[in-house]
Amino acid sequence: MAAPGPERDLYQGLLQIGVAYYQIKRENYRGALKMFRRGQRNLRPLPDEMLGIDVEQLRVDAYRAESTLRSLGPVEISHFDRSLFSPVPLAES
Repeated sequence: MAAPGPERDLYQGLLQIGVAYYQIKRENYRGALKMFRRGQRNLRPLPDEMLGIDVEQLRVDAYRAESTLRSLGPVEISHFDRSLFSPVPLAES
């Protein structure tokens, strides 16, 4: 919480995407969507690379997982392909 603006947004976004994955494991459809929304909101304004993290790839991975979740809906959440749970992508530089 003590991190400055953009760094705080990055940390919050990372945590929220991670919690979205956790909510999928718990089969909590609404909770996962809420966390994806919040995470993307925090990550959207950030540069594509920050603090050694490939933020652009993180946004892409989270969007793909969220889209897959939405296509399944709450009844089919147990069929979510967990290989879409992507680790935090590191920047190349």
